[in-house]
Amino acid sequence: MADAKLKLVKSVADGVKDGKYIYGIIESWNEQAGLPERPKSFGSQSVSGRGEEVQTIWFDGIGAVVSTSPLGTYKFDKEKVRTHAIVLESVMTHYTVLPVRYGVVADSEASILKLLEKEHEQFITMLESLRGKKELGLKAIFNEAEIYKNILTTDLNIRNYKEKLEKSGSKNPNQLMQIGQMVEAALEVRKADAEADILAALKPLAEDTKLNAGLNERMIINAAFLIRNEVEPAFDTAVNTLADKYAGLVNFKYVGTIPPYNFVTLNIKLEA
Repeated sequence: MADAKLKLVKSVADGVKDGKYIYGIIESWNEQAGLPERPKSFGSQSVSGRGEEVQTIWFDGIGAVVSTSPLGTYKFDKEKVRTHAIVLESVMTHYTVLPVRYGVVADSEASILKLLEKEHEQFITMLESLRGKKELGLKAIFNEAEIYKNILTTDLNIRNYKEKLEKSGSKNPNQLMQIGQMVEAALEVRKADAEADILAALKPLAEDTKLNAGLNERMIINAAFLIRNEVEPAFDTAVNTLADKYAGLVNFKYVGTIPPYNFVTLNIKLEA
């Protein structure tokens, strides 16, 4: 983990001073690789919203992607966070990138150069570990209506108990609650089975896998996969095969080529 400290300059009396907003860390173009030269700037859609150009500050083979932006604390703002992500996505089409969390601003270009010098070896190691790879995200969630209908019709214990209560005309709240508990238990079993099936199909194709917390009780999996670029077609095929297999029962949300936040721990701290 890179733990870099940048000095934060206080606002001055006549207004807030500008600094350098940091999006990520990249490698410079390697002429020996025989690849076309890649861009050193990435347009003028910046977090500040003032149209500053997103540029790169280089030091000894690595660089920080930055734009001029006011110093201070950046509160969560959906539009600014989205702009941060858009810039990183643009950078990723040309470079391996270590994404920096939203809201990090250095006081000057000199501070960034000191950061790149201090953490040079660490950044190089981390970039090498990600070279030629990308993060893909997958969420799988049961279709609410279909999964409960499936459980009630295919689980014999639940179906028989439900039919028994219906025939007896019982409206005992404890018995009705028990049906609900049986359904929830059956849902957990189906989730575990489906998760194991999904991971068995996708995990062998990935260099690394990160399982994140589910968003609700019907979510089967919320995962990130780090894969080699050349494996992406096979990974796409595997996801499509799973979507066909669980058609109607499970909804898949598949997100491609996103900043590798799940596989990079890059902690740039600011100190007053």
